[in-house]
Amino acid sequence: MTEHTPIRDEIVLEARGLTKRYGEREAVRGVDRPPCTATPRTRLGPPGPVGHHRVHGSKL
Repeated sequence: MTEHTPIRDEIVLEARGLTKRYGEREAVRGVDRPPCTATPRTRLGPPGPVGHHRVHGSKL
C-alpha cells in the first residue's frame, strides 16, 4: 500500500500543476477566446458524417 501513495502524490501534483497552468492561461485569455473544443468547429465548420473528433486525427 505504501507504493501507491507516492505515485498518487505525483499524479496529484502533476494534475495540480496542469490545472494551475490552465487556470493562469484561462485567466490571461479571458472569456473572449472559447475552449479548444469550439475552435476546430468554427474553423472547419460543422462536423461531417465522420465526426468532429476525427478532424484532429487522420482523415479516414
